[in-house]
Amino acid sequence: MRKIRSMWEELQSSGCPELRDDVELEADLALLDFYMIQCIEEFITYRGKLTPSTIVHLRNCKCELASLLRQSNGAIPCYFEDLLRLSREVLRRVKVKEACFLVAREAENEMERLFSSPSDFFSPASETRYH
Repeated sequence: MRKIRSMWEELQSSGCPELRDDVELEADLALLDFYMIQCIEEFITYRGKLTPSTIVHLRNCKCELASLLRQSNGAIPCYFEDLLRLSREVLRRVKVKEACFLVAREAENEMERLFSSPSDFFSPASETRYH
């Protein structure tokens, strides 16, 4: 946890840079930064604990950031490389496979419940609920 706190403090002190050359890339990076920072703050606040959905969300953001960094050929400031390293450190300390399984199972259960009786969904009584 000490290593993550140290990396976190360094990242916060450097601050997120502005990228004015590529508006689309800047928007993607800003969103990833926003979501990943929330997950990392939660990890630190709750002393190494994250909900399964937060773990999956952080993992997905990490993968997307890694892809953007590969495509950029070094054109993205090192802040985002540091953010990627920090997210990897956090993910090493949680059960990613278990979280993915739980989130997928929860989504399947939700879909089954939603589509278990389509006639209820389209009945006149349900119309009043959704208006």
